[in-house]
Amino acid sequence: MSKKEPWQFCNLVREGEAGRKLWQFRPRGVTCVLAREHEAVGSERLPAKISTKDFQSLFQKKLNVAWLPPSDVFLSVVELPTVDPAELQGMLELQLEKLSPLPAAQTSWTYVPLPRRESTSTRVLLVVAARNAVEAFLGRLEAEGFLADRLELPQIDELLACLGQGDGVWFFPRRAKDRFFALVAWLAGGEVRHVGLTLLPESGWQEVVKAQFRQVVWAGELDGWLAGEPEAHLVADGELAAEFEPALREITSRPVDLRPPQTEPALAMLTAVRARVNQPVALLPAEIATRYRQVFVDRLWMRALGAIVMVYLLGVLGYFAAIEWAKHQQAGVKQTHRSAAQTYTNTLQLAQRVKILQNQMNLKFAALDSFKAAAEKLPEGLTINSFSFERGVKVQLFGAAPQAEPGKITTFVGELQAAESNGRRLFSALSSPTIVADPATGQNRWNFECALANPEQQK
Repeated sequence: MSKKEPWQFCNLVREGEAGRKLWQFRPRGVTCVLAREHEAVGSERLPAKISTKDFQSLFQKKLNVAWLPPSDVFLSVVELPTVDPAELQGMLELQLEKLSPLPAAQTSWTYVPLPRRESTSTRVLLVVAARNAVEAFLGRLEAEGFLADRLELPQIDELLACLGQGDGVWFFPRRAKDRFFALVAWLAGGEVRHVGLTLLPESGWQEVVKAQFRQVVWAGELDGWLAGEPEAHLVADGELAAEFEPALREITSRPVDLRPPQTEPALAMLTAVRARVNQPVALLPAEIATRYRQVFVDRLWMRALGAIVMVYLLGVLGYFAAIEWAKHQQAGVKQTHRSAAQTYTNTLQLAQRVKILQNQMNLKFAALDSFKAAAEKLPEGLTINSFSFERGVKVQLFGAAPQAEPGKITTFVGELQAAESNGRRLFSALSSPTIVADPATGQNRWNFECALANPEQQK
């Protein structure tokens, strides 16, 4: 990708009667491609490895999107003066009490800009959802381990996909359990004039559709955007098309334009493409989004701490194992020395071997003591870049320090001069530190040498 994408994976979940369906998309150019698809039937849970965010999400960002059920959602077209897009949110907030069917405090809302041929005003699609319905829906997703970053309504993308394909009234019927719900959009002059999302009863819904049709026709004629009898477009297939087409023929004398609906994967892809644009207001309540981010941060901390504890335990076990192994080696040498003490020559040879091994161990402990002393005495702000132990008699330290705190290097040298191990001075002498400013990093580069005091006797 030539430019940075807001996310590398988009997971979209649809909740249905039989279970839940998940699609995962990846951006490609101006569109998205389907990466994987999963359906959870009944009580089966959604795959956590797909939707759960972990350390990898810091580098390959995931966006979790959920389709909100339309039963508690209100749609309307709002016309506003042409202003800066950043001011639309404030203008809608001022009118929300008048535009929303519920008190503003009990709702979650967002808006989608609609295309316009004229620049004298701005037209947006206002989406208002009941707050309690949103929280209940998010609670069901949380039980599945799916923490949504964004809530969307698929009917919006279904409507936007039909813009520019003809004026008139567009019906998008769907069945939800024992009821119908239909998105009804009125287009005139290539622009969206009116949108309604209506729940229809199982029986007698034809009269409800006719009544709403007549009301919008009267309103459109009064406003001046509807002239003549509108053409009816029905986006449905199968049984829905067979049920709605006769009812629409009773409403208008013009032929009904029957069109196949978008498939669920195609509609999910349209939602994912639209999700690549940041929306200023989200249906997801702000406090819930903040809580989800905190859950993600806490999960990262707990996993990081767990990994650190495991590494620490493995290091401690390895350290004790190394000591036991060294003790075992030393015991073996001593046993060999005692058993080989029959002759004077063999005794001398074994003594020399033991002395060599002892010196090596002393030097190892001297190196460990030197490293431990350097780590304990290191002032805050100083870093050690290199630590070398040369021939058991000299220790060289290289590091960096802020240029504003050169005194800490001298303090560090003085504290190492006084360092002790087993009641003895660890170092017999320390050289003066060499300090060189590094313009590239804005820090001071320093180094000095330490001479071990009786290195062969350090234990």
